[in-house]
Amino acid sequence: MQEVERFELTAGRLVEKTRDTFREASDLVQTRAGRMRTLVARGYSLLSSRTALTSKRETSIDGSKILLG
Repeated sequence: MQEVERFELTAGRLVEKTRDTFREASDLVQTRAGRMRTLVARGYSLLSSRTALTSKRETSIDGSKILLG
């Protein structure tokens, strides 16, 4: 276990490989990226009290069944 006030890493490429990963933040988690892709083999779950999705251009949803509400 490490306890630090601030941890900063600069790398050309960072590869993380773990069996399980758990991250916890008491305030803000922010990711800034030029492009982002998330690949999930089985289920994907997002739990939130409030969610906003904003696109400057088009948004597409592709699924055999879309359930709302």
